[in-house]
Amino acid sequence: MLEDILLDDLAQRKLSVFNHLLTTSEGTYSIHYFEQFTDFSYARLNSLFSELNDDLLELQGIELLNEQGKVAIDPAKLRNVPYLQFLFRKSLPYKFLLATILERNYRIDKFCKDHFISRASIIRRLQPLINYLKDFDIQLNCSKLQLSGKENLIRIAYLNIFWLASYGEDLFLALGETKRGVDLFDSEYHPWMTYIEPREWYLLKTISRLRIKKKHYIIEPPFEQLVFPKVNDSFIKELEQSKLTQCHIDREAEFLSFMMFYWSIYIYADDPRLTYVENYMESEQQPLGDLMKHFENFYSPLFAEKALTLDEKKVLNINLFTTCLNHFVTEDSLPLAINFMDTLIKEQKPLYEHLSSKVGAFFNELTLHAEFSWIKNCLDDLVRICSFLLLPFYERSNRKYQLNVGIILSSNAIFLQSLFNFLEQISFISVSFVTSTSDENCDFYIASSKLLIPEKSLKKKNFQIIPLSPTLDYQINLLDILHSWYTKKSSSFRI
Repeated sequence: MLEDILLDDLAQRKLSVFNHLLTTSEGTYSIHYFEQFTDFSYARLNSLFSELNDDLLELQGIELLNEQGKVAIDPAKLRNVPYLQFLFRKSLPYKFLLATILERNYRIDKFCKDHFISRASIIRRLQPLINYLKDFDIQLNCSKLQLSGKENLIRIAYLNIFWLASYGEDLFLALGETKRGVDLFDSEYHPWMTYIEPREWYLLKTISRLRIKKKHYIIEPPFEQLVFPKVNDSFIKELEQSKLTQCHIDREAEFLSFMMFYWSIYIYADDPRLTYVENYMESEQQPLGDLMKHFENFYSPLFAEKALTLDEKKVLNINLFTTCLNHFVTEDSLPLAINFMDTLIKEQKPLYEHLSSKVGAFFNELTLHAEFSWIKNCLDDLVRICSFLLLPFYERSNRKYQLNVGIILSSNAIFLQSLFNFLEQISFISVSFVTSTSDENCDFYIASSKLLIPEKSLKKKNFQIIPLSPTLDYQINLLDILHSWYTKKSSSFRI
């Protein structure tokens, strides 16, 4: 997780306390109250809440502590606080990484002086970042504030961290960029912005500009005859004016096109970029052979109960194809943004372990064929990413492993339908309308009154009461409760 790379112990402790506040009911509490939920002493908690209060005042003018020194909690307000990003942007490793791309002729001694920290301390703080970058053969020269390695991977690592930490805002501010959104681009780009966040794409172009200024160029592209339209005219003109060689201009332009069309995870079947990737996937030029045919034969039986629609299959196959394509080139780990969410996804998705074991067996069998022997070198990464891509459909198709939720009927049909629609979108839930006397045995019940809850469920406490006129944020609390019950049920899965 990015927290482990950028945040020191104090910041992680503050984040832990802040996350607990998000699950605490609105009200005023003494600091002693929180001792029961943490391993921190009263003195440590008192200090943490004081620092949290200062942070929230600086960030959004929110006073966490009242005049009596008690903790005043309004979860609705706190949910709107980007506290994690605030901590990222305050962290020294993040500021150090910013300096490596923004500053020229900048050395570690100057950085230490500017941030009132010793050389030994900053190197110690940088160790998690150094280790992370080493996974992709990227070396961080602390003394000279320089990154070296494969230039495409360096830029992608920058992109992931700067985007997750500040959505590129710190680079934009440092360079005096005032525009935000689609107006960052000429009209030639607009057709491709349907499902691309313009700020993220502009961030990548900004990283490329800054690296080129420092004479770090993209190496020869590893792919042949990739299919994509010409979309980088304005950037090419910039490079021509900088008197870059035509070879370097072509490589830089192709890198940006590759990132736009072959790096992203696709979500929608009507994404205008899909046509180009699909054409390449079905062409004889792509180097993966019949991999997608093998993949379809593998995953189709897993979704037998609820088969994929044509659009779902199209998007899934392209995502699986580009994932394998990218790993085929490096035959190694890649700096993917999803890697920072790895632990969280595994914790929240109990079916992941069962699915990943099946995906692992599939890939291991493939490696017995000479044309797929390259998979051995990046097996763990492929299993993880492909399992994440397959997981929503796997959860949806395995209804017997879902949490069966019964909504007990009442007179407010409009609210009930709204609740039903909300729950139906959650992959680990199977939802239906029931009555208080129904024979259907649900894992969990939702009703507008305790009077409607079956007697056996009152004893099991597997229910939630939601008034007919609920507050707007009832869904957040309900989702947490349902996931907790799903985790309990899934702990006994045998697949």
